Amino acid sequence: MSEHERVSPSEAEYDILEIRNLLGKDLPTREFLASYKPDTAWFMEEAGGIHGVGHEARVLVLQELLAILVERQDGIQLDHEALRVAAITHDVRRINHKLDFAHGERAAHWIGRQQELKERISPSSMLLAQYINHWHVPNDTYIPNIPPELSILKDADGLDRVRLGDVDPSFFRHDFSKNLLLRPAALLFEATSQSATIPAEQQFDFVLDTAANLGMIRP
Repeated sequence: MSEHERVSPSEAEYDILEIRNLLGKDLPTREFLASYKPDTAWFMEEAGGIHGVGHEARVLVLQELLAILVERQDGIQLDHEALRVAAITHDVRRINHKLDFAHGERAAHWIGRQQELKERISPSSMLLAQYINHWHVPNDTYIPNIPPELSILKDADGLDRVRLGDVDPSFFRHDFSKNLLLRPAALLFEATSQSATIPAEQQFDFVLDTAANLGMIRP
């Protein structure tokens, strides 16, 4: 999906309705996701930039939906805490918003030193979150092992590449990413693209409010 292709709201709304039907009572709530709000002080680069708070918020929403869909379809149990922590921290150690191949490794080391995060999740979940952060950057062929949580975070991160105008569904690892979440992800970005004009401290709440208004999460 290029930057010149705008998503059809009606098609995206149909996909969102399908997501709601599939998840039912398991559709995440805004209040629950709000408890994972990242601190703008975590970001080495501008927290309001293209890899900043708004992006982390959209990835948090997208990974949550994808994780539940995959868990139900494949009959597996995922480490949701590791996924959520990785979603809100995977880009916080970027030193620029262009090529920075080491930012995942830096984020992995950084979260392991944050007492606030260490107290939030179990040691095993922290190790997995560190692994996800470390390996979310390289192409899959360079990754020694791809647990399902990493594949979900990479897809959620990739879905928000609509903001860069270069989403390629062939790179997604899950059918839900290719067929059900692609248009809602684009609609979520389009509806929150003006977040760059508001203070970084408000962007996370703005994205969650928008996701709730679109029906992607419960109010």
